[in-house]
Amino acid sequence: MRGNFQMSVVLLCGVLTANAWAGEEPSVTPYRPTVSNPAALSQPGWLEVEAGWNSSRDTDNNSRGNLPYLLKFAFTENLGVLLGGDAYINQTDAAGDQLSGAGDTLLLLKQKWDAGNSAFGLEYGFKSPTAKEGLGNGKTDYLLNGIYSTELSGHAIDLNLNLTVLGESQAGEARQQWGWATTVSRPLSDTWGIAAELSGYTREGTAAASQFLGAVSYAMNRRVVWDAGFSVGITPAAPMWGVFAGVSVLTAKL
Repeated sequence: MRGNFQMSVVLLCGVLTANAWAGEEPSVTPYRPTVSNPAALSQPGWLEVEAGWNSSRDTDNNSRGNLPYLLKFAFTENLGVLLGGDAYINQTDAAGDQLSGAGDTLLLLKQKWDAGNSAFGLEYGFKSPTAKEGLGNGKTDYLLNGIYSTELSGHAIDLNLNLTVLGESQAGEARQQWGWATTVSRPLSDTWGIAAELSGYTREGTAAASQFLGAVSYAMNRRVVWDAGFSVGITPAAPMWGVFAGVSVLTAKL
């Protein structure tokens, strides 16, 4: 039941993408495809949808593919809600054994504070254990993400620092996981843009992980932005490589 519902969300994204039309206002506010989020919220009163495809492989030859989605709705310019997760996950270990199904579900409240040409943001909420055994930890995780966004010489800079309190951990491992991400992006033209990011996380009792991500975006119009890119692991604990593609769509005013 959960898998069918979440897969329907991804199919809905495709329909909305096909029917979106260009207009002078409003415009989409993509969070994809970087790990970090900007402080900005989507257009108040409008439903914004993101969907994509990811594929990665780690140093132990384990592979993972997933279909992430994110629904965004802003009540005002400074307050909104995010609902997301993985509509489908397929992972294969080095022995060739496969496990697939829907992933966990994330619900976050988001607030923003303007500070001149910069802005601060705060996201807080939880991840519900909707995934089948083996695709999640089976417990509710609590999340808090602090954001600082600014512009410098035509570049947009987003800094994220977050804390995840895991619902369960193994013996000798902490439940508190710290994560960080630094993203620099800029437009190349009215339609094309690029982004580069360093991100990672650390948790006591486990190996720290970090990666580099590079991406390109294409604005089909003001309401539809496509993206694609790659990631490369910097430390052995991160996936060795990854590729992805997706779309962000401003759909309809509710």
